Amino acid sequence: MSDWWTTPYKGGGPAKPKGFPRPLYPPGAKSQGKTPSVDGPDVVAYKRTLCRLGRWQPWDPSAWDDSFSNLFSHGRGTGMVGDSGIAGFQRQMNVQPTGWVGSSTFNMLRSARVPTGPHTGEMAMDGPAVNLINQAYAHFQKPPAPTPDDVRSAMSDYCRRSIQSSPGIHYSQARAMTHLGKKPENGFTADCSGHATGTYFWAQDVLGSPVPDPNHSGFNGYGYTGTLINNPKVSAPYKVGDLALYGTSTGNTSHVVTCYQAGDAGSAKWCSHGSEEWPYSVALRYRSDLLCVVRPGVTP
Repeated sequence: MSDWWTTPYKGGGPAKPKGFPRPLYPPGAKSQGKTPSVDGPDVVAYKRTLCRLGRWQPWDPSAWDDSFSNLFSHGRGTGMVGDSGIAGFQRQMNVQPTGWVGSSTFNMLRSARVPTGPHTGEMAMDGPAVNLINQAYAHFQKPPAPTPDDVRSAMSDYCRRSIQSSPGIHYSQARAMTHLGKKPENGFTADCSGHATGTYFWAQDVLGSPVPDPNHSGFNGYGYTGTLINNPKVSAPYKVGDLALYGTSTGNTSHVVTCYQAGDAGSAKWCSHGSEEWPYSVALRYRSDLLCVVRPGVTP
């Protein structure tokens, strides 16, 4: 019968962290064109996991620093299983013992089970290790910045939901705005420029990434049609997020609607919240006093 340290793990489970935080390279990998990894909690998680697998010793959580050293990567060179580190685990799994941690090694570590001792059969990557992996994932895996299409999709969703939730949405010109970030289904109070501002704030809120305030005031709760008009004027075809302004002159604006379905002057749809009965869907020229359409920026 083979010793446990010569038998590849068949895997089980596996442990379910949020994802693979990043590749890890020790200082010695610099000679092979790799950038040595900065310290992080994922390193501590792997040390804990390898200790439970019998590949790193001693069991002393207070001694597990967060540095991905050459020793932990390649082993201490003593010839002992308990000193063999990442490379020793890779040899056991019949993969190239680089000592580096990539997604393949990560998946093997999260599927391996403790081979011997009082915790035999448990996932080697236990709950505390998973928590450390998740901390590293949150730190190193920054979500990609949303595209303009992502922002416009969130804006369209907000306007459509506002129209569907109109009985619970009321009209008031009070400032500062109190509705920014509130779900349309939960109801709120705003006016036309407040609703337009809320459309942009909503996209920022749900995407978790900056979206410019169309009033150019950093979403401080203030702004009106006279500040919204100070954006670049555009003509058809119109895009979601475009704002149509109405009034007697550009210096005397009285109403604004938000495009929630792209199109030309006839096919685009706009969300209007100009009185207690609204928001509801309108066409661009539903009023005779259209002044212009402007297009605020949707990304910084």
